Amino acid sequence: MDHSNLKETEEILLRLFTDRQYLYQVSSEGRLPNYPNYSFDRRGASIYAAVLQTNRLETMKAIYPRTARVLADQFERIIKDYGLALNKLVKSETAGTKNFLLNKLGIYFPKYFQLAEQQLSSKYPYLQNLIQFEAATAELADMEEKSKAAQTDKIVSQTARQEWFRVNPCLMIFPFQYDIAELIRAIDESENPGDLQFPAQEMVMLMLRNPSTYKIRLLEINSLTALLIEYAAGGNRSIEDLTAIAQDHCLLPAESLNKHIKVLVEELKNEFVFV
Repeated sequence: MDHSNLKETEEILLRLFTDRQYLYQVSSEGRLPNYPNYSFDRRGASIYAAVLQTNRLETMKAIYPRTARVLADQFERIIKDYGLALNKLVKSETAGTKNFLLNKLGIYFPKYFQLAEQQLSSKYPYLQNLIQFEAATAELADMEEKSKAAQTDKIVSQTARQEWFRVNPCLMIFPFQYDIAELIRAIDESENPGDLQFPAQEMVMLMLRNPSTYKIRLLEINSLTALLIEYAAGGNRSIEDLTAIAQDHCLLPAESLNKHIKVLVEELKNEFVFV
């Protein structure tokens, strides 16, 4: 099967298993509208649908293991509904393009849960943060790094002789309303995680992938550190650049601030934030 035929087949399968109205039409007519070269095998489609549903559930459990434990028996129902809503989510996120995205099944789940499961969101107010964390973990694990040409420990300007830093490309920063590290520990240790309650605790969390071990790490940072990391990610930045930005958001005297930024930069290097 050539690429064009494979893409067409994938589009049909995606629509069949995410668009109820289209599935009903195909089942009623016994054919695939607008696809005269394809026959519709109802029995085969039913078997494939059952396999796909099982695979989808197992894939989502792998991406969202702790969410699945908290929701228990409700998780299967939610994932089934999510699969049926996936077509609309794909279209809204990709501006009408026809990309086949079942291999990235979990990326729309945080938005779906927030919009469609408001009752569960009220019962488990921490769950949106947990889902966001688990989605980011999967995305970071699969994220591609930039070309090796850009992966130098530092770049030195030949004119200003300044040291420029590159931010780890496999990094995300989130303002969480709950202590994610404590949340994960409690769920992992509990026999009935659905009964757990957690106090709200706002914090800024940095998630990154270690370029050497590929392990995902979670670090708590303050708002100033988050600002500097996001600024540094915009291009080549020096310690002087970071200090200048910090001056607008920090009350430390200039000399103390310079020392603070130098120490911070070394700490961020050690944590593989700067690579």
